[in-house]
Amino acid sequence: MPTTDKHEKPVIERVPFGIETEKLLEVIRRDGCVVIEGVLSADQVAAVNREMDNAFHDEVMAADHVPLDDPMRGFLGVSTKRVMHSVAKSKTYCDNVLGSPIIYGYAQAVLSEAGMDVSIMATQGMALHPGQPAQILHRDQDYPFFAKFGREQPTILCNMMLALVDFTDEIGATRVIPGSHNWEEWRKEPTMEMSVAAEMKAGDILFFDGRTIHGGGHNRTKDQIRRSIATGFCTSMISFGAMEEAHPFAIPIERVRQMPAQVQKMLGFRSYYMEGFTQYGAWTVDAKKIEDILGL
Repeated sequence: MPTTDKHEKPVIERVPFGIETEKLLEVIRRDGCVVIEGVLSADQVAAVNREMDNAFHDEVMAADHVPLDDPMRGFLGVSTKRVMHSVAKSKTYCDNVLGSPIIYGYAQAVLSEAGMDVSIMATQGMALHPGQPAQILHRDQDYPFFAKFGREQPTILCNMMLALVDFTDEIGATRVIPGSHNWEEWRKEPTMEMSVAAEMKAGDILFFDGRTIHGGGHNRTKDQIRRSIATGFCTSMISFGAMEEAHPFAIPIERVRQMPAQVQKMLGFRSYYMEGFTQYGAWTVDAKKIEDILGL
C-alpha cells in the first residue's frame, strides 16, 4: 500500500483511465480503493454540470425528506442535496461513464466472485453545501447475513464517486480508510484519524470496494459546493436486495430507449444470465428476455 514518508499514513493510489483491468483489480484487492484519473474531459464535466443544474436547484436538502427524529437525517446530510436517478438526468454521464465498456469491465472484475452480471444500485447526484459536517464512516456492504463472515465475505457491492468539481480536503472530499476491507478485526471502530481525503480533479473517479470504510468529508469552505455523482454497483444475483432505486418504476421507457444497451441492462431493463449460460436467466417474463418483451 502506498504510504507517505513522514508518518507512514496510507494514501490512495492514482491510476490513469484505461489502465488494464487486472492491474486496477490488483490495487482494489490490496487497498480497497483507487482514484482513476481523467475519466471525463473538462468539456464533458461542464456538460454533466449543465445537465444536472436544474435537478440540483430544485432538490431540497436530503435530511428534509425524513422526519426530525429519524437517525438517517445526519447520514443523508442536513446541508447535502441528493438527486436520485441521475442516469436519466445527464445524458453525458449516462453515455460516457455508465456506457463506457472500460468502466463496465472494472465493475465486472471487482464483482466477479459472484459469477453473475452487474446491476446498478443507484445513480445519485450529491451536492455538499458549505458547513455540511463529515458523514459517519461506514461500509456500503454492511448486511448482517454477510458481516458474520468478516473479510472473507465476497464483494457483492462496489461504488464509484465521479467528481464534478475539484475534490479537496477543505471542500469535503470523500474520506476513505485504505485496507479496511481486509481488517481482521471486522467490527473495529473506525476513526477520522485513520481516514484520508480522496482528493481529485473534476472528471476523476474514486472507485472502491463495498467493504471499504468511507464517508463524505466536512465542507469547510464558505461558498463552494462539492458536486459529484455516486454510482453504486451490485451483482445481479442480489440486485433487488441491494438496489436503492427502483429504476424500472422511475425512468420512462422512452428515455431508456435512448440509453446504451449496457446501461439498460444494468438498470434492470434487460435480463441477466450467469457466465457460460444463455438460457434460464434471471429477471425474465415467461422465460423470455425482458428486452424482447419491451422491444429494446
